[in-house]
Amino acid sequence: MTEQRRPAQEGELFRLLVENVLDYAIFVVDPQRHVLSWSKGAERLLGFTEEEIVGQKCDCFFTQEDIERGVPQQELEQALATGRGDDDRWHVRKDGSRFWSSGVATPLKNEAGTLRGFAKIMRDRTEFKRAEEALQRTERRRSARLAVTQILAEATSLEEAAPAILKTTCESLGWDVGALWTLDQKANLLRCLEAVACDSTYAGEFVAATRSAVFQPDSSLPGRVWHSARPLWVADVVNDPQFQRAPAAAQAGLHGAFACPIRLDNDFLGAIEFFSREIREPDADLMEMMTTLAGQIAQFMERRKKKEQEKKRKKKSRRRKG
Repeated sequence: MTEQRRPAQEGELFRLLVENVLDYAIFVVDPQRHVLSWSKGAERLLGFTEEEIVGQKCDCFFTQEDIERGVPQQELEQALATGRGDDDRWHVRKDGSRFWSSGVATPLKNEAGTLRGFAKIMRDRTEFKRAEEALQRTERRRSARLAVTQILAEATSLEEAAPAILKTTCESLGWDVGALWTLDQKANLLRCLEAVACDSTYAGEFVAATRSAVFQPDSSLPGRVWHSARPLWVADVVNDPQFQRAPAAAQAGLHGAFACPIRLDNDFLGAIEFFSREIREPDADLMEMMTTLAGQIAQFMERRKKKEQEKKRKKKSRRRKG
């Protein structure tokens, strides 16, 4: 093979490589992040045809959160400084669907050292990411159950245990506010025993509103689980007409909510509820886990009740003997 033919053949082989690799998106952007070239794999992964995307900024592949944080530019700056910019994060296809990308950006310089652009390679790793997240969720939930068990084992009262239970559950499971309600049987009302926020700077007023509230059966979130005796998930309490603390929740930026009854056999003892700053869809596994946690609290309450009854019985017995 002559020296003149070799570069041409190598160029042809490289072109064929890019065109035939469909499991990876391969494309080039200029220093200002405009797309210069586009592979079939890129069209398959991201949904844009070459005609649609060439000349457009690659920012449109990033989530709105990452765009606001300046991630597209930061990635290329990292690539220029270190030789590669890691691109392991959630991205957005043309149709708006999200996928987890495992990718890299590499700077392209000519013989004179002038930056001409960046090559990007991306691969869909959504299934791997979701499996990893599921494993992490399982571990966090197991840790939360163990932590609550330990808290209840060491506590002398529910008043003592409640702040640690709520704080641990919020931190372990990604909730922002938690509250525990107990039943005032004489008044037939639910009263807030404790409420905590991971960050009181934005949720302080909502926590205060929760602590001062009382609810009847079928009233607001804890009252509704009292009435139904079943867990209840609300994707966005701000838009729920039955949620009486909606103005305070909106001010705190709270949306997703979940409440679970605290029951012992058929006896309703109270409720536990949690709030998130995200709009969250129902999670059956989490509801099952929280039902188990509520059952632990109910058993603790029953043990404390029996212990108090036994103390009163012994005290009464000593008085008689005296």
